[in-house]
Amino acid sequence: MILYLIKSTAALAIVIGIYKLLLIKTKLFQFNRFYLLASLLLALIVPSLQMEISTSHAVVAETFKQVDKIDQVFLLEKGEEIQIANEKPTTFSWYYLLFGLYTIISISLFIRFALHLLHLLRLTKQKGPKVNGMQTVLLPYKSNPFSFFGYLFISEKLVEEVSKNSALLHHEKTHFEQLHSIDILMVESLQCLLWFQPLLQLFKKEIKSNHEFLADEAASAKESNESSYLNSLLQFMERGSSNLLTSEFGYLSIKNRIKMIYQTKPKAMKRIFSLLIAVLITTTVIISSAFKPAPMNKVLYLPIFAIEKEKTDIPSILPIKKENLEKIASPYGMRINPINKEQKMHTGIDFTAAKGTPILATADGTIELAEFSKGYGNHIKIKHNNTYQSMYAHLSKLEVKAGDQVKQGDIIGIIGSTGKSLSIHLHYEVIKENENVNPADYLPYEISSEVEEE
Repeated sequence: MILYLIKSTAALAIVIGIYKLLLIKTKLFQFNRFYLLASLLLALIVPSLQMEISTSHAVVAETFKQVDKIDQVFLLEKGEEIQIANEKPTTFSWYYLLFGLYTIISISLFIRFALHLLHLLRLTKQKGPKVNGMQTVLLPYKSNPFSFFGYLFISEKLVEEVSKNSALLHHEKTHFEQLHSIDILMVESLQCLLWFQPLLQLFKKEIKSNHEFLADEAASAKESNESSYLNSLLQFMERGSSNLLTSEFGYLSIKNRIKMIYQTKPKAMKRIFSLLIAVLITTTVIISSAFKPAPMNKVLYLPIFAIEKEKTDIPSILPIKKENLEKIASPYGMRINPINKEQKMHTGIDFTAAKGTPILATADGTIELAEFSKGYGNHIKIKHNNTYQSMYAHLSKLEVKAGDQVKQGDIIGIIGSTGKSLSIHLHYEVIKENENVNPADYLPYEISSEVEEE
């Protein structure tokens, strides 16, 4: 949660910085509206995806997981064992306290949000005449004119004044036609859920400010001149506050709005350059926030292979006892076939050992095959689970039959040179989801290293 808050806050800070430095001066208010809304949503959602980036060169099997209440044994390069004990559960859970606090605050904010919305809906019953395509709502108290979707809320004492003010009517009509109320409702909903995000309020302010710039731009274009529009603007300042869900004619300071109205649009090339830079940086920052480094605790910095003590249905031991193993005759990968001298994929690892050496099941499972074929000779195939199988070929003798249940380390056969084989050895394969994978990834690290050196 803390990592998410840091990443989302950093992304939002960069986004709002780009908006302030590059985009607000372009006067491309429609693009700015999309930019603020889209970047806000992405900067809040993408960091929660948390795609992992591996930062360790260790050979770690898929059996490695953080499993509660199961001790883990880490086999180091020199065979040393490190026992990692379970953490004792604490008597008090901060998680439940924090979650309870979050829930209480969120519910309170949603109630506040609902009350504001309900207040507006009740006010809509006090209907006045339709003006400029909007339904007026007459208020019994002094207030700046404000709009919410197709409703124009005005003080009942100002009906005649507002009806004659074309600038104000065009301004509020723009809020209605461009559906600015949807943006405000969305941001208010986000604040109820993510109230702990410190930059949400700043985004809300900039989104509402951009709404006013959009409405000013549209309304001033319909007036005879900009000065006439500004005079109309000044008539409805400082007359009281409105509901937080509405678009208010006097929301933004007159200074900022005058400055924006009279500001000259940059040249087309400069605006295009600003847009491209803003989009490029924003995209990079938001995508980057989705990544997190892989966990690197003290043990994982070492070249290790991790095994869950109680997880024995994934191939994770040598098929021949280490003291009986002589060498790795051939690793997994492309090679020149010793029989037909053609380059071909070698789908397993060949281990050599003395005649009569027992072959061990590398994980718990059920014997699927225990038979002879022309190529593999006497061979055994074990199904360990729905993902993994292992295969042992060229045996001189089979000690199991199809259907037998075996445990990790059980003797299943004797090394040999049957089938297409030139010397005594074991051909060993690991199959994951019906595809051969490198068995070295499922062996202790020192064996993995020897395979790579061959």
